[in-house]
Amino acid sequence: MGKKSSSSTGTSTPNKVFGVRVDPELVKKLKIMAVKKDTQVYKLLEEAVIDYLKKNKEI
Repeated sequence: MGKKSSSSTGTSTPNKVFGVRVDPELVKKLKIMAVKKDTQVYKLLEEAVIDYLKKNKEI
């Protein structure tokens, strides 16, 4: 696991493993998008969660 810089404190904290069940077709689409964007699926999911929390004023 890598380390990620916390945007609020600027310190490094280890990432946590968070398991979820996801529709297989959605996983397939995420994998395709990750390849197209030259990134990893977990980064796309992390970005989506951050956007969702911002939208709902949780961060």
